[in-house]
Amino acid sequence: MIRRIIMHLHTYVYETKTLKRFHRVQKDMIREIRKYGDPVLFAKAETIDRIGQDELDILSDMWDTMLHNKCVGLSAPQIGISKRLFIVNAGGVTIKGANPEVLKEGTLIEDTEGSPCIPGVHKPVRRPGKITCRYLDESGEIVKTELKGVAARAFLHEKDHHDGILFIDHLKPIQKRLILKSFANQTLINHDDELSIMTPTPTREEIQEVAKKIRPSIEKIAIKNGWILNENKDIADSTIEGLARNKLIHGKRFCPCRIPTGDAEADKIYLCPCRDAAVDIETEGHCHCYLYMKKQ
Repeated sequence: MIRRIIMHLHTYVYETKTLKRFHRVQKDMIREIRKYGDPVLFAKAETIDRIGQDELDILSDMWDTMLHNKCVGLSAPQIGISKRLFIVNAGGVTIKGANPEVLKEGTLIEDTEGSPCIPGVHKPVRRPGKITCRYLDESGEIVKTELKGVAARAFLHEKDHHDGILFIDHLKPIQKRLILKSFANQTLINHDDELSIMTPTPTREEIQEVAKKIRPSIEKIAIKNGWILNENKDIADSTIEGLARNKLIHGKRFCPCRIPTGDAEADKIYLCPCRDAAVDIETEGHCHCYLYMKKQ
């Protein structure tokens, strides 16, 4: 009798541990959604060369995270991964893939959009009601298709995230400023257990003005170190605008792919070019932000 009880206890303990482990694994599949103000949401995401197991695992986590947050799509930057991976689950269309492109756009239609990155905000946004698009699917095949309605809108919304654009960037400047002002006293960023207070971001015009001013010094740094700026103008311009944005928000030219801690001494390593730039450029051929490149 005692032996049977001990066996039952062992079975119960084993099943309990297994169940806890199962729930822990399940929980790990749901990633944290990055909130507005996190630099990863403003950076230009990395193009995917091929869909490997790592990309499939990310897409799987994105799917679980999307369902958990009751969304109709999700992009990798929203879970802190600056890669051109995305999923769409809207209008009877399901897509898990990479490198979304738009080849043709139809007539603009206005409809309401929201984002878990900006909780509680829903605003009408004008987008094409029909598109012809192209992307890399899970099997590594290039797919060309036509999307309509909410599926087209979700595709465009997620594609925007890869270029550091959020849906509120499509609103009138005054509308965007009012939305950001309403969040000024709320904690939105939660990264590595470090909480930061989000401050209203500058307007596009303000960012471009500062980017224009700091560009000459960025070019001088490249020349001084024997580097070159990324020959892809879109990436170079986007990164410099990210530096300008951080200068306006944080007062210093922090790398757009880094998050300042608020400790002035510690944050020195994030000033562009960051502490690891020289090593990264020598070993990888580019800095972490893909702004500075190794001279061939």
